[in-house]
Amino acid sequence: MESVLFKLLEDHTRSNFGAELWLGCAALENIDRNVKLPENYDDYLLERLGERIRLATGLSRGEFWTDLGTSSFPALRSQMPIALDAFANWREFFLNLGTMVHPAVCATYPDAKPAPIVAKALDTDTIQLRYLSSRGLCELAEGFAMAVLANYGESGVVTQPECR
Repeated sequence: MESVLFKLLEDHTRSNFGAELWLGCAALENIDRNVKLPENYDDYLLERLGERIRLATGLSRGEFWTDLGTSSFPALRSQMPIALDAFANWREFFLNLGTMVHPAVCATYPDAKPAPIVAKALDTDTIQLRYLSSRGLCELAEGFAMAVLANYGESGVVTQPECR
């Protein structure tokens, strides 16, 4: 099965920047798009490919990765509506991310290895998320978090005191 994140990156790049950019950057990373990528790809391949695309677009790192997370969230949602529909609000969703949502991802994509995210309620309006990934794609996680808020009709502030 093709990697979920690679597919999101490919679709985002093709629809926002064109197929030529995607194919050119994929070729520079020796990715043959006629061959499906396995789930257990080199962790840094996604980041390298995304950074190639980002540099070609001239966007800042934060803009590129956050926008990827925000804009590709509807595709994830359409593939796994139960993961979101099972929760009354964003707070419930985030607090159950590791125990219910990621297992649903793994049920849909058996080879998936979602980065662990530990959620802790700091008060009624604040959730602290610890994204435990060596990839360092904190901006992508930030985009997903903002999309979750929007999914529940909310807006908010997502801050990153540190990444990695």
